[in-house]
Amino acid sequence: MTVTQGYLPEQITYVVSSFSREFKVTWEDSDEAIVNMPKANIAWPCSSESASAIKTATQWASNKYWDGTKHVTPEEPLVFTQENKDLVDVRILGIEYRGNGGRAYKVYIPAHNFPKEVEDKPLVFDLREDTLLFIMLHGGIDKGVLQYPVRFGIVGTALKLIPSPSPIMDALAARNDTRKLTPISKKDFVIGRAYTDKAGENKYIYLGDYEHYEVESSSNAGHEYVNHRSVYKTKYKLRKIKSQLWYEFNEYDKRTLQRVTIADLNEGYYFKLVKSKSVIKDIGETTIEGESTTNIAEMINARFKLQVDADGAPEVDYIGLRTLNRELPKGCPLEFIKKR
Repeated sequence: MTVTQGYLPEQITYVVSSFSREFKVTWEDSDEAIVNMPKANIAWPCSSESASAIKTATQWASNKYWDGTKHVTPEEPLVFTQENKDLVDVRILGIEYRGNGGRAYKVYIPAHNFPKEVEDKPLVFDLREDTLLFIMLHGGIDKGVLQYPVRFGIVGTALKLIPSPSPIMDALAARNDTRKLTPISKKDFVIGRAYTDKAGENKYIYLGDYEHYEVESSSNAGHEYVNHRSVYKTKYKLRKIKSQLWYEFNEYDKRTLQRVTIADLNEGYYFKLVKSKSVIKDIGETTIEGESTTNIAEMINARFKLQVDADGAPEVDYIGLRTLNRELPKGCPLEFIKKR
């Protein structure tokens, strides 16, 4: 199992609201309680690496709340940090329905999972359905208590409870090593070699550095009368840009370096001109249908050409990478200059 984004935090910072509330789970279409749970405090867990997440959670925990008769300003929330470890005796509290069909199970985690500052306050968290299903199949539930440990992991960009151990936990832990790698310096890029980014799934072939011109137009160049109508003049300006050219493919379309065909090189969607790209691992030179990526890079670069139509308006059409067809002054220079 692989994930394209996420990791397993080493430390979790908890922001705990100062007030506790009763949680009552009722029968559908009735106010009668199925079970009354003890009072618990809502908590916002954050990766300790994310100062912005901790700041946001603190703001949420400090918002006024309704005590049944009036709005009350809460006391300062409790903030503490501890190792991201297994949490046990997690009890299902209920289910919360959200917009766009979303929903999350509410669970509370007993205080014995946390430092002494928490004392006798169980904390309330969200539990997603995929985690609950895995636990139902591999550990079970006894009178509402999960018979399987959980801990926090960042899946995508969201922090959530995941089963521990589980395939998703192993996949996130494997990405921890990748996150520690530093980007490769652009001076070390080699034409024809393949690289991966921090996501680990996205792969790129480096095709070289280019200087090219981009056309900027402006209609603030006054106006003139044409056929008894006032029209704005258009002013064109060429701006020189230095960019890197990359060929990109990823696991979403099930492509791999070995399976990409020469025909795929005509799909301009996969070609990117960017100022710089952050990649962390050099996969090396690879063969695609018998052709090395170095040879393919040379083939692609050889196809760079400038086309000028009969009216002298330049048009660049490089295998779909960029099409430029603007009304330019006749003879206006536009060119791609290869830098090696």
